[in-house]
Amino acid sequence: MQKKVIMGIVILSATFLFSGCGRNIVEKAIESQTGGKVDINSEKGEMTLKNDQGDISMSGDGNATLNPNFPKDIYITQDAKIQFSMANGQNSSYSVAYITDTQVDEIYSKYKDDLAAKGWAADPQTEMIFGDSKTITYKKGNQRLTVIAGLSQDDQWRGKTSIQITGTENNIAN
Repeated sequence: MQKKVIMGIVILSATFLFSGCGRNIVEKAIESQTGGKVDINSEKGEMTLKNDQGDISMSGDGNATLNPNFPKDIYITQDAKIQFSMANGQNSSYSVAYITDTQVDEIYSKYKDDLAAKGWAADPQTEMIFGDSKTITYKKGNQRLTVIAGLSQDDQWRGKTSIQITGTENNIAN
């Protein structure tokens, strides 16, 4: 339930964040619900939330920071413009969304090769390709990871590649 509340608040705050409205009201509302510290910079289009369950960083301009608890063995391009990064300490989950100039097929192949070299096993039954979008799930020990690559539909990033990576590090069924 707490995770749903936090995600709802993040979505609501993103609406205000990128419109620049009610920054202090949104900060205080999120802080009262999460017990965390919230910082919204509407001029830069950025928001961070830090609490005992984890950290969330968002940026409409691709200036969010990669969470320090994001797994080190997962490749992120050098030119990554991070839009969203989250690590949840309570259930060891993580997520990142970023934009890159690397073409969809090239970056998707890079993830497949790099993850395989680092001991991640792809589940070919989860691989889906829809036009320019590709997704696949990996497993390594008790960890799961999903990689989604596709062309950005956002006007600001049109023609660039959008990458979304989500994973969990424990408490999963085999």
